[in-house]
Amino acid sequence: MITAAEGDKPSAILCAEGYALALGKVFEVAKTLDTNTLGLQYLEALKQLGLGPATKFIFPMEFMSFLKPFLGQQPASPQK
Repeated sequence: MITAAEGDKPSAILCAEGYALALGKVFEVAKTLDTNTLGLQYLEALKQLGLGPATKFIFPMEFMSFLKPFLGQQPASPQK
């Protein structure tokens, strides 16, 4: 078992290094995102959620702040 573990060690190190490089790339790209890009990502996530069979959804609190600009631009409902 020790020999097998020693043989797996370089592979595990390479995988971890690759994962770290990928996370670094994601972080670099994420620094350039603006609120419009994030909004589009939220809408894309909602679209994907809608395709699933789930009937209940939990949204993060920041999602409500994303909706505020849209809610503020709704036309007024007619008064009776």
